[in-house]
Amino acid sequence: MNLELLVVSIASPAKALSYTWNVNLSEGVYTAVGTVTTDTDAANAILSASDITSWSYTLTDTSNGTTDTLNSSNSTKGYLAKLQVDSTGNSLILLQNGAYSAVDSHSTADSSIFYFGYPYTYGSTPDLAITINDDSSGDLLYSTNVFATAATPVPFEIPFGATLPAFGSILALGVMRKARNFKKA
Repeated sequence: MNLELLVVSIASPAKALSYTWNVNLSEGVYTAVGTVTTDTDAANAILSASDITSWSYTLTDTSNGTTDTLNSSNSTKGYLAKLQVDSTGNSLILLQNGAYSAVDSHSTADSSIFYFGYPYTYGSTPDLAITINDDSSGDLLYSTNVFATAATPVPFEIPFGATLPAFGSILALGVMRKARNFKKA
C-alpha cells in the first residue's frame, strides 16, 4: 500500500493590519485635519517612528482660506517619542518625554510645517504650531494631549481576493478525506 502525502505551502508576504487614525486639531484660526496610519492599535502601545507608516494633514488658515497638504510623499516625518495608544485603543496620545516630545511634519516643497508636541519649557500641555507657506500660527497652547482618534483596521492584503484561503480549505478537506480513507483500507 502506498501512502502519498502531499504537503503544499503557499507563502505570500503577510502584511500586518494598518490602522488609520483621524487627526482633527485646531487652535484659533488654524486647523490640521487628516489621517495618520500606524501598524498597531494595541492598548498602551508606545509607538516608534517606524510604526507610523503614512500621514496626510490638510493645514488651513480659516481667516483667509489658505491651505496646504503635508503627506508621506511631500513632507518629512519628524517624531520624537512618546506617542502612545491609550488604554482603550481609541486614541493616540502624546506623553510628556522630558523637555521635548513631538509629532511634526515639514514640507519638502515650501515652508509649511505641522507640529504637535511639548515645548522645551517642560510644559504640561502640548503646543500646536501650524505654518502654511510662511503664514504662521506660532506656538498655541493646546487643550489636550490627544493627537488622533478612531482607529479603523484595514484587512490583510490577500492576492486574488479570497481565492487562496478558499483553495487552502478545499485542499485541507481533501487531505483529511484521504487520511480517513487510508485508515479504512
